[in-house]
Amino acid sequence: MSGVEMRSSDLDLSEIREILVESLGDSVKWHSNIENKPLELHLKDPLPSKVRLYLVNLVPSGRAEEFKVNVRLPSHEGGKEDHAAPDRSGGYLTMLGGYHEHHEVFAFWDDDLHEEYGSVSPLQVQAETIGKAMSEGLATQQRATAGLGGETVIVAEPARVAEALQMRDRLIQIRSLLNTHLPEGWRENGSRAQTIERVVDVFLENTPRDVPTTERREKAQEIVAEELDITVGTVEGKFRGDLWEDREQPSEGYQKGYVDPILEEIETEWRDDRENEIEDLLDEEGPGHPLSNYIRENESSISIYTYSASPEHWLTSARYNAIPFADNDQDRYDELSFGDVILFYSEAEPVSEELEEQPAGLIGAAIIGDKYTKEEDWWWKEYEDDEDLPLVAAFDRVFYTGAIDDLDFDLDNPITEKEDSELREDLGLLTAGLLDISTAHSICHDALDERMPVEDTLAHFTDIDGSSEVIRPLH
Repeated sequence: MSGVEMRSSDLDLSEIREILVESLGDSVKWHSNIENKPLELHLKDPLPSKVRLYLVNLVPSGRAEEFKVNVRLPSHEGGKEDHAAPDRSGGYLTMLGGYHEHHEVFAFWDDDLHEEYGSVSPLQVQAETIGKAMSEGLATQQRATAGLGGETVIVAEPARVAEALQMRDRLIQIRSLLNTHLPEGWRENGSRAQTIERVVDVFLENTPRDVPTTERREKAQEIVAEELDITVGTVEGKFRGDLWEDREQPSEGYQKGYVDPILEEIETEWRDDRENEIEDLLDEEGPGHPLSNYIRENESSISIYTYSASPEHWLTSARYNAIPFADNDQDRYDELSFGDVILFYSEAEPVSEELEEQPAGLIGAAIIGDKYTKEEDWWWKEYEDDEDLPLVAAFDRVFYTGAIDDLDFDLDNPITEKEDSELREDLGLLTAGLLDISTAHSICHDALDERMPVEDTLAHFTDIDGSSEVIRPLH
């Protein structure tokens, strides 16, 4: 039992429209006469610019623990065979919704998934969802067999109506992007479709962009599992084999092999459309950075790589102006030539179990200078894990995004002798101003429809024909 009283609501419809307008407050630039149906709104950014709402009372459906709205549009003439569609013209986000005067919540359905409605066409929502919105402010519910491929009902208190409108707008646009990137037929299973849409929504809006895509996707799946009161495994299952039945399973699994790159592509398009973050970033960096100039002047004779390592690894690289290789990495080490460029990728997970995860992203770059062999231990892994990293590639010129001048460069004080508090402070200085990995992937996708190559310790920017490419790193 939901604990929500199964009572009716009988407000005059103009009162419902007035409550909604008041709920949006200063976000409303203009609205139509509240006596007229439908209610049209022009809203301020970041809300959808134009919204058209058909609002009625939310009432018990006659079935246990369920409410409904009965859709009656101005173009309905009556009779069982009468069908009509709302006005969807003029670039408006069209929504059908209901309000309950006693429970004080709005419920919104997904008109984008309905071609038309019968003259008495109920849209349902569970009492449990209403109760959750009453206690938490906003809740969602899947209707797996509703509309064309299932829909997500959004229920919100008046104070969170703006958030509900934004969510509805996002889900429609996310669906459009998924139609482009996922296999045909991904919406044939309504429960799968709604779960995927909501996970992508949470991924874009509620996960930090300074952590790797896989971690963000897993976090989004956990949030949605809790939201829907199902297991994480059930959510993860929506992204696996059945979705890709016409494709071979990649070695790293369906989600890492197929889903994560798609999430990055979707985020690129999403950010381009809404925030122009990538363009702003490029404008801030400008074309005159000395490293960009160097790459342009020498692109025919140099190669560009990423070097991926744990965050405290980079503290040592900053002290010695170099990156190391083990003997079994001789081939990779030999690839590097004087004048090649290395982009520094700092991973999220430290080697030391005493340190917390760090922001993952690009923290700097260097032009390679001399190469030599050393005998002393310099890096954390050499002190703590008995690894041997004798092969060294030194930096001829180096550039960092962080407050590198404030780091402790005392070569007589090994990194393992530092207190954890000192390491945390140094890591904060090192990663200050980093380019988070999600944004880096977005920039790369925008430039060449490929990710930032950070899967291996040393990864080469390579074009489709196998040649060295500079488009992504220049961007």
